[in-house]
Amino acid sequence: MGSGRSLQDRLLRRLAPRPVVGFAPPPQAVGEGLWELERRLVHFGVAQLPSRTSIVRLGDGSLVVISAPPADAAGVEAIGALGRVAQVVVPSSFHYLFAADFAGRCTGASVVAAPGVRTRVPGLRVDAELGAESPSGWAGVLEHVALGPTAQGTCEVLFFHVPSATLILTDLAFHVTAYPTPHDRWVWRASGIPRRFGPGGTTRALLLADRAAASRALARA
Repeated sequence: MGSGRSLQDRLLRRLAPRPVVGFAPPPQAVGEGLWELERRLVHFGVAQLPSRTSIVRLGDGSLVVISAPPADAAGVEAIGALGRVAQVVVPSSFHYLFAADFAGRCTGASVVAAPGVRTRVPGLRVDAELGAESPSGWAGVLEHVALGPTAQGTCEVLFFHVPSATLILTDLAFHVTAYPTPHDRWVWRASGIPRRFGPGGTTRALLLADRAAASRALARA
């Protein structure tokens, strides 16, 4: 593995986060045709962090699942009750772990990934890559802007849900207001997650280091 990989990236590949068994709340409505599904993942074997999936209903009634959750029966069934899953989106260079498995449990669903993910994660199922234009069927519902790929090969796609005027981010900005235990709070504060809404340390190093490129993407967003 190249020396340019971040510590988080190397650990993610070697020790994949695992879901917290028993924590499986149903999807919560955020706006008309937009839901969020929360799970908790144990990262690096030592600390829990919330994980959030966004679910968007398109004009034809099908669903786009952004940042797929672990493919547990409860999550697959709960999202399936909202509609047919058409696309499972890998929104960044790091949020790919559950995408292929989740898509495989949804009949006919394709995996759409942020630019560069196919190269960064060899062997990952990627049916299409997000380009400058949104996929057909997204018009009037979901818009996107890619930040990257950077010189380190990382990328995150920012999404805008038009009907509810909601910005959907992945790691570009954290907003963790509560932690399951004081231990979890200490681990994540030490790793660079901010106390308030904003980018973490890894985000600054891997996505925002090229300020000119980041400014152009954020200006479009």
